[in-house]
Amino acid sequence: MSDPEAAVRIAIRETMATYAIALDDGDFESLANTFAEDGVFEVRSGLFRGRGVIQRALAERRKQRIANKASGVFQRHNLTTSQISVSNTAAATSITYFLVVTELGLDHSGRYFDSFIKVDDRWLISNRRSQIDWMHEQSRFRVNTGTASF
Repeated sequence: MSDPEAAVRIAIRETMATYAIALDDGDFESLANTFAEDGVFEVRSGLFRGRGVIQRALAERRKQRIANKASGVFQRHNLTTSQISVSNTAAATSITYFLVVTELGLDHSGRYFDSFIKVDDRWLISNRRSQIDWMHEQSRFRVNTGTASF
């Protein structure tokens, strides 16, 4: 692996970490800024295009989830195995496993399927598809149909 390719991988991991920490902290502006201006976020509950749309959708869903919840509600996204493929000097893809711990313990797990583009000196998400592979039966992320929301 060349030094430039290693630098790309480090930058992409920084973007992924910023996303996870911002999501857990409810800092949806910082989270939205990990996406390209016209970035796409795909989850079971919908497809969201553009930073502003992503930011508003996450903030609204968070309000819905924590309504009427006792104190002590928290979440921590843990990024684990990650395979990054650098396509060229301006594009890359990755698959990253995640585990989410909440007040229940292990709440859900899955994978992010990402495309990244280089914008100025940053590597931003151009498309993120979140796939949940397993979920605790009492997870507050479930919706009425029994499938996961984000």
